[in-house]
Amino acid sequence: MANLSASEQVLNILKKYYVDKVDDVLLRESPILGILDRMRVEGKEFAFAVPYGASGAVSAKFLRAKNVATNGETVGNAEFTVTPGKIFSPYTMSADEVQASLTKKGAYLKVAGEKLYMSTRGLRRTMAVAFYGDGYGVIGNTGSVASIAASGTQFTFTDSSIPAAVEVGQVLRVKSTASTADAADLSDAVQVIAADDFHLTLKPVLASAMSSTASKVIALDGSVNSDGSPRLPVGLAGWLPTDRTNISTTFYGVNRSINPDRLAGIVVDDSALAAASNTKIKTLQKAFMRARNHGLSNDNCLIVVNPFDFQDISDELELRNRFVTPTTGTGKKSATAGINKLAAAASTNFADRIYDDPHMPKGKFYILDMDVIKIWSFTNTGFIDNGIADNNPGKESVEANSGSDGYATDPSKLIIDDYINVQPAEGTDDGPSVLVTLFFTGTFVVKAPGNNAVGLFPAA
Repeated sequence: MANLSASEQVLNILKKYYVDKVDDVLLRESPILGILDRMRVEGKEFAFAVPYGASGAVSAKFLRAKNVATNGETVGNAEFTVTPGKIFSPYTMSADEVQASLTKKGAYLKVAGEKLYMSTRGLRRTMAVAFYGDGYGVIGNTGSVASIAASGTQFTFTDSSIPAAVEVGQVLRVKSTASTADAADLSDAVQVIAADDFHLTLKPVLASAMSSTASKVIALDGSVNSDGSPRLPVGLAGWLPTDRTNISTTFYGVNRSINPDRLAGIVVDDSALAAASNTKIKTLQKAFMRARNHGLSNDNCLIVVNPFDFQDISDELELRNRFVTPTTGTGKKSATAGINKLAAAASTNFADRIYDDPHMPKGKFYILDMDVIKIWSFTNTGFIDNGIADNNPGKESVEANSGSDGYATDPSKLIIDDYINVQPAEGTDDGPSVLVTLFFTGTFVVKAPGNNAVGLFPAA
C-alpha cells in the first residue's frame, strides 16, 4: 500500500485517525433463550409432578371395572426431581489494563468493559449449547479422522451449529462416550486454534499427537462429573430424546418407558427416508398433528430449526422472500397448503412461528409448547437478555458495556447482581489483578414433555 508521502519526516508529523465506533463480527446469538420463562428457586433439588395416565377402570360392566379399580392404580403420576447444572465464565484484568483504557483517548473500548461483554457472550453461548443438549456438553464427533496432529488437524462439519458452539482458544475433550469422565492427565484434551462456519482446527493440549480418535465424541471441557453424570444444565436433548433405546434408564427419578410419548415427548424420526421423495414439511406436519393431539398450546407454540433447514422449509413453502423480496410488491408470499392450514387452525401463521437458531443442530427440529418450558435457577438470568426481540436478526453491540469498568472497582464480594463474583487474582511483578466470574446455577425444565415434539428430517 502506498504512503501519503515519500518523506519520512513528513510521515513522522502525521497522526493516525481512529474511528471511535467498534463493530464486532461475532455470531448471532440464540433467539430462544431470551423468550423462555424464568423462575428463581432454592433448595438442593426442584421437584414437580406430571400426571400421565387416567383411570383404566372403565367398563360397561360395573363388577369388571370395580375389579380393575380394586386391584390396581386408577391414576398415573410421575414426579421429576431435578438437580441444577453449572456454567462458569471468568476473566481477569490487571490494574494497568484498567488504567490504560479509562477513556477513548487511551483505547477503543475500556478493557474491563470489553472483557465483561465477551465473558457475557461466552456464558450465553454455552447456555444455548446446553439448551439443545443433554447436559454432557457433546457438540459433535470426530467421524473418520484417525488422529490429531501435534500441530493441529482441521475437522470439516456439515452442521454449522458445531463450530458455533465454541471459540478459538477453548478447550474440548475427545473421548469414547458422552459420559466418559475427562482424563485427569489431559490426554484427551484439545484446544481450538482456528475456526470458521464449517471447520474447527483442533490441537492436542499435550505436545504429542493424539491417536485413535475416529468415531469419538467432541465435548466441552468439564461437562461431566467423575461418576459420569452430566454437569451442564440438562436441555431439550435430555427431556425430549430422539433415541429411545435407553428410555427405561431413570431420568430425574422417573422411568419414562411406561409411556414415552407423554413422559419424554413425541418423536418423529424420518432420517431414514430419502429427501427426494419426502419433504421436511411432511415431517413437520406429522409431528405437529401428534403434538396437537397431546395438548400443544394453541397460542404459545413455536418450531425451532437450524438456519439451513429453515432455508429448505422456506423453499418448500415458497417463502423465498425471506432472502429475496418479491418484485411484485413488498408483502410476503403466502403458502396455503399442507401444514400451514394446521397453523392457521391454531390461530397463528405457520411460517411466522418458525425460529432459526444458529445453535440448533442441523437435521433436527423441535415443536415447543412455550407454556411448559422453563429456566429454573439459583442465580440471576438477566445476562441472557441481549436487546434483540423475538427471532429478529442482529446482535448486541460490543459497545454495550463500553462504559463499564467491568467490576474493576468493586471490593471482594461473594455475589454481585446475583451472578457475578469478584475477588483478587494472583498478582504479578507488573501489579495486582482481579478475577471476575460470571456464573449460572440452574437448569432447563420441560414440565409437560408430552406437549412437545422432536423430530429428524429426511436425509439429504
